[in-house]
Amino acid sequence: MAAIERTAYPRFKPSLTATELQSLYCPTDDERDFISAHARGATQQLTLLTLLKCHQHLGYLPALAEVPTQIRTYLCQQLNLFPLMYESVEVDKTLYRYRQLTRMYLGIKPYGERGQAVAATAVQHAASTMSDPADLINLAIEHLVQQRFELPAFSTLDRLVMHIRHGVHQDLYRHITASFGPAERDRLDGLLQLRDSRTDFTRIKETPRQATLTHLRQWTARLTWLESILPTRPFLTEIANTKVQQFAAEAAALDVGDLRDISTPSRRYSLLICFLYQAQVQTRDELVEMLLKRMRRTTTAAQTQLKELQDQHRGLEEQMLAVFAEVINETIHTPEDNAALGQGVRDIFQTSGGAEALRDRYTQGAAYHNNNYRPLLWSFYSPYRAELFRLSHVLTFRAATQDQSLIEALHFIQRFQNAKRDHLPSEILLSFASVRWQTLIRTRHHGEPVLNRRQLEVCVFTSLARGCDLSREHGAKH
Repeated sequence: MAAIERTAYPRFKPSLTATELQSLYCPTDDERDFISAHARGATQQLTLLTLLKCHQHLGYLPALAEVPTQIRTYLCQQLNLFPLMYESVEVDKTLYRYRQLTRMYLGIKPYGERGQAVAATAVQHAASTMSDPADLINLAIEHLVQQRFELPAFSTLDRLVMHIRHGVHQDLYRHITASFGPAERDRLDGLLQLRDSRTDFTRIKETPRQATLTHLRQWTARLTWLESILPTRPFLTEIANTKVQQFAAEAAALDVGDLRDISTPSRRYSLLICFLYQAQVQTRDELVEMLLKRMRRTTTAAQTQLKELQDQHRGLEEQMLAVFAEVINETIHTPEDNAALGQGVRDIFQTSGGAEALRDRYTQGAAYHNNNYRPLLWSFYSPYRAELFRLSHVLTFRAATQDQSLIEALHFIQRFQNAKRDHLPSEILLSFASVRWQTLIRTRHHGEPVLNRRQLEVCVFTSLARGCDLSREHGAKH
């Protein structure tokens, strides 16, 4: 049974402020005329006014004994009755007439069979996607109010929702297990069988240690094992994710004995397959999170090293600028004597260590200009290379757009993951990569255009992590 406190079912508040009393229960002139026209005595007028104002506020006619004294006192004051005059009409025929008059005045239809049909239809449509009985009760209330039906007792709505929800779940159980064969049943039954003093069901419930890179191999092996038990997605393609999560949570809350005691096989198998599916999804999510963390740390480490190298090479840059300044001065002092200028420049170079040494210094400094940390990523990526490749085979990556170049590049480096050579054939598009990445990846070997294998690998995994991160952000916004 759903707790009434968790629903939108209207109820009397324990106490009301003066403002709330006036807003909710002060009768209008039309309502006063209505009361005067249909009830003559003070007790009758108090009864009819109480029914009218309570129905306006609650959407149903409460038992008069349930109306709080605070409200009755306020209504007495509105009718200029003595504050202690709380009597109400108890004659059934009169009460019946007052209830009918109240519904007619408010334009409300009694619940009856038509109201039940409205509520049942709304709940039936929603029960295949919504799980919480309180949410279904709220939906029934919303539809009844919209179509001007009086609300029934809360217990009536609760029984209706639980009955329909049970029927919908039975249909879902049958749908999930409709294509089950002996092999699927045996594998799910196997989850509840003891092996080495425990069951696989218990093993799945035991969450592995913290999802850090140290345990990447453990999580990869876990996903491989979970998916080897049974491919779950084909059986759940038409089932709302909210229902899958609900059935999975229901299974997780049970122990092995409870699951074995479920007498309806379709329900037991449905709970187990949803539980297994959810475990597969959660493990995949953890692996994706590991990929994101690893590539973030790799990028951060490369950027930190770049900053350190820039600090180290600042002296080299100053030396190069000093040499450049000497060349300018030599040019100014010998404006027309090219031979003397050339000899002077050579002397400057020789004094500074020679042209080759100066070129090496320039190459060192130029490599770290413009905050280009990408050439440094390999050294931080390479220790985890094998595990990241293993992860790329376990997870399934899909392009979020029509551009398939990143996925094709992933398949390309997977083909060559055991290769020792530094260069790969230039057979793929690099449209997924930035200009800086393409500059690093594209090179020439023996005069032929080739791809730098190391830089390509790092670029692909970095791009995959960035794509996963963007997809998660996009999903969170929507």
